[in-house]
Formats: sequence, C-alpha cells, structure tokens
Amino acid sequence: MIERVGYHRRACVAGCQVTLLACVVLAPCVLRGAGDSAVVIDQRMHHLRTSTGSARIGVPAGRYTIYAGRGFEYSLDSTEVTLAAGETLRRRLSIRREVPTECYVACDTHVHTLTHSGHGDASVQERMITLAAEGIELPIATDHNVHIDHRLFDWEPRIIGCSGAVWLDVDGDGRRTAAYDYAQRLFAESRGDLEKLIDQLSDYDRAVAAQVAYLYQASGKSWFTPSAQAALHRGTEETQAGVRMYLEAWRENQTSRSQN
Repeated sequence: MIERVGYHRRACVAGCQVTLLACVVLAPCVLRGAGDSAVVIDQRMHHLRTSTGSARIGVPAGRYTIYAGRGFEYSLDSTEVTLAAGETLRRRLSIRREVPTECYVACDTHVHTLTHSGHGDASVQERMITLAAEGIELPIATDHNVHIDHRLFDWEPRIIGCSGAVWLDVDGDGRRTAAYDYAQRLFAESRGDLEKLIDQLSDYDRAVAAQVAYLYQASGKSWFTPSAQAALHRGTEETQAGVRMYLEAWRENQTSRSQN
C-alpha cells in the first residue's frame, strides 16, 4: 500500500498526476478525508490523478518507480519503492512550475466525457480532475449536441466556439460540394473568358473566388495584366476579396522561394 503522494501546495495550485512504472492493475483507491471524487485512476496507463494532492492506493507487492507531474509546464519528481505484501509506505513528492507561460493559456479545445457523449473513459466529474492534473486552464466542452455547464463541477466556463462542422446546403443540390469543386466547374464553363468568369462568381463567396484565382493563374494567365485588373474591378466585393486573398498568398510563396 502506498499511502500518500502529494504536491507542494505553494508550487502547484490544484491537480497532480502520479504514474506508477510497473505493469500492474491499480486497485480501487481509498482517499483520506477527500471523498471518492477527488481521485481518478487510469488502469491502462497506470496513472492516478488527484485534485487534492493526496491519495491512498493499493498495489501488489513489488518494486515501483513513482513519478509525479502536472503537464508540460511543471517539473517531474520521482522515487523508487519496494513493497512487501501487506506493507504500507508513505512518500511525498514535490513539483514546481518550470516553464514561464505568462500571456499564454494551456488549452484543450476538444473535451468529451462519457457522461454526455456516451463514449470515452471519464465522467464529467473525473474529466475536471484530469484537466486540472494536466495543467489545462481553458477546457472547451465539445460533447455531442449538448451545452455543458462546467460551473456545476467547479470550472468557470467561457463559450468561444462551436464543436463540429456545420453544413449549409445553400445551393440546394443536396451535396457537400467544396469551394474548389465549384471553382473547377466555373472555370471550365468560362472557357478562358475572364469577364464571363467574373460574372459567374457574383453568386459565390470569396472562398470560391480564391480557388478560381488559383486555377486562372495556374493556367498560365496573369491577374496582373491591365485587362485582368479591369475585369476584376467589375466583380463583386466577395469576388475581389477572394482574388486578393489568393494573390497575397501567391506573393508570399514567391518571396519565400526567392529567399531559399
């Protein structure tokens, strides 16, 4: 029995991960005054994550190397122990912040839970502990088709995005057509007539226009001729923006090639 693995509270605000380097199955943990929700055990990886810095776990007799850490920003401490059957050992490991990350945020932008998504290996309560133990400061809940309020689990939420792609069938053809596919079709239909091509683009956004700009330039023609610039000037704002996006990227690519 390893009775205690802790962190120095002044060096690590909350959360700690402990790894036992041995091929064993960790027994269910027994906590000392913290409640069962304070520790998460990953039996596959031999990891134990605690939100209090203290845990009591059972392991078979043998020799173990114990590592304590908290993500990439903190130090790593370790100790070796040899346990006899029925023996209890008490060990204290200390970690501290080593990587200065002022003005940066440790973020996990794709967090699922077994509770709300129906897959994975951690309930929402357990996920809060694993996030804290890994030093994650901004977790983004992406459980399927639900809005999760992490305040219920001692985490202050901020909604900054939406999980998953949203398909809008704007043209009503029932197909997931990419901007490049539209551009190829328009370019083929124009048969090299730039004015016709610009006119066709009036019904499309800048993403399609950027792809058309690439196809036009790749065909051996240039957007920098007076006639091409005049035709582009008669296009919609979206068309002009898309072509400018492509030309800016093209210039950057040419500059980079000339320097290498």
